[in-house]
Amino acid sequence: LRVVALNFPVTATVGQDVVLHCHLSPCKDARSLDIRWIQHRTSGFVHHYQNGEDLEQMEEYKGRTELLRDGLSDGNLDLRITAVSTSDSGSYSCAVQDGDGYADAVVDLEVSGQWLG
Repeated sequence: LRVVALNFPVTATVGQDVVLHCHLSPCKDARSLDIRWIQHRTSGFVHHYQNGEDLEQMEEYKGRTELLRDGLSDGNLDLRITAVSTSDSGSYSCAVQDGDGYADAVVDLEVSGQWLG
């Protein structure tokens, strides 16, 4: 079991929505797995999904994250963060646990400047 992420940063502007992409290799149905998106800076859970349910997460991300479930059956672990702020910049781990198997990958997010929406 491997988790694969893009090896270049995702960029967004303050106020925009952003999707952090990650997928399982080889592809397998991820709906029954334990999926955690973790912020490196604090080691806190940005999003935690297990067996079809969203679990506890850090206060600053409450109501702002969504695991894109449409792709789970194809092994996609994509996470949407809405209305990003500069404090969301940094590295995130997408970690997956499957029984005894564990894998993770890192996604970097760069949030810049003023959004004049």
